[in-house]
Amino acid sequence: MEFSVQQALELSCAAQRYNKDYVKESQPLYSDDAQFLSYQYSNKLCILFTIDPERRANSDAQSIPTVLQITDEDRQLVEDIRTYYRRLMFSVLAQPDNSFLQEILSLLNKETMSENKMGFIACLPSVYERDKKNNNVNKIFKNCISEPLGVADTKLENLTANIIDCVRSKNYDAWNVLAIIDNKIVSWFSKFPIKQLEVQIASAKIKGIYENYLSKKVETRLNYVKVKK
Repeated sequence: MEFSVQQALELSCAAQRYNKDYVKESQPLYSDDAQFLSYQYSNKLCILFTIDPERRANSDAQSIPTVLQITDEDRQLVEDIRTYYRRLMFSVLAQPDNSFLQEILSLLNKETMSENKMGFIACLPSVYERDKKNNNVNKIFKNCISEPLGVADTKLENLTANIIDCVRSKNYDAWNVLAIIDNKIVSWFSKFPIKQLEVQIASAKIKGIYENYLSKKVETRLNYVKVKK
C-alpha cells in the first residue's frame, strides 16, 4: 500500500507534537501505585493508525492510538523541514556513505511511499531539530579558539560563561552544559537545568581536555562548578 509523502510528513510532525518527543517504541504507562494506565504509542504507530483507516477498523478500539489531528503548526514545520534538507541537497549527494540522509532526501522528492519507509518519516522532525541545533552550535563554535582553559586539576575562579546548550544526560542524573568561556569551548554537569544565556561561575576545576564532537575543537571539561545565583 502506498501513502502520500506529504500527509505522512504532516502526521509525523503531529505525532512529535502529540508525544512531545520522538517515541521509537510503544511503552506502557503506570500510575504512582504501579497500576497500568495505558500505552504511549510510538510516533510510527500513531501515524500508521491515522493514515490507514482500514488498520483502525480491523483493530480493537480500546487498544489503538488516538487519531492525530494536523494543525497549521504541523504544516509549517513540514515546509521548514523540506526547505532545510533542500538546501543540504548537494552536500548530502556528496556523502554517498550517509545512507540515512540519502534515504531522507529520496523520500522528500517522492509523491508516495510504502509503509516500510514510515520509520524514516516518523523520526524526521526529531532529526531535523537535532541537525538544526547542531548546525547553529557549529556556527557559534566556528570562531572559538581551539585551546584549553588550562591543564587538568587547575582551579578556576570568577568566570563568565555564555551558555550554548543544556540537555538532560542520557546516562547520568544530571544536565550536560555546553558553554563558551574566554572564547573557548567548555562543558560540565549541572544538577539543575541552566536557562540563562550567561552565568557567572564562582569557582570550578578542570577535569580534563577533550575534543568537542561537533566542531572537533578542544573542549575543556569542568567539574565542581559553582554558579553564582
